[in-house]
Amino acid sequence: MCGDTWVSLVSWVMPSRKDVLRMKKTVSMCLALVLVFCLAAPAFAATNPAPADRLVNANCTYVVIAKDVNIRSSASSSSNIVRKESYGFQFHANATSTGPGSSRGWALVQAGQWLSGDYVVKVNFQTSTVKRTVKVTGGSLNVRTGPTTDAPVARTLANGTTVYIDYITDYYVNGWAWARIKLSATGASIGWTVMNGYLV
Repeated sequence: MCGDTWVSLVSWVMPSRKDVLRMKKTVSMCLALVLVFCLAAPAFAATNPAPADRLVNANCTYVVIAKDVNIRSSASSSSNIVRKESYGFQFHANATSTGPGSSRGWALVQAGQWLSGDYVVKVNFQTSTVKRTVKVTGGSLNVRTGPTTDAPVARTLANGTTVYIDYITDYYVNGWAWARIKLSATGASIGWTVMNGYLV
């Protein structure tokens, strides 16, 4: 009896070569899954669907990402043009409509003024101030008038500059997650900049 117990104890303390190989394989698979997850995870919680996959929604905040976008009298591309807005124009969608001429629907800017969802990106307000530091090598970070590489550069920031984020895009634009930034927690916005690896 004592001999059987000793053999069992040794087998538990010193696993067989087969068990060791099995454990190594399990650990390797777990590490591979963790690596895949980390590489696939989008930065700063912004997702990366094509804009056409996102219809505009009421009670959300949007920013224009194109130049001279028509704001129309009704939710249709054939309705009268009321005015135009460009990069960085931000508004709250009071209502939405699936009228003709827009693949992502229409957002109501204010009474009698509709804007096509094809030219906007949804943005999310940061309820608590997010502090970040600019990280660039051998150059400066562009701050643009809107969350797109097509928007004009408003200014540049040097490496090590402290900024504060108040809005971030809900999904990537031009392959980037974007943040609207300020130079102080209570200051005014100075524009939009890319986040991926540049704000740490």
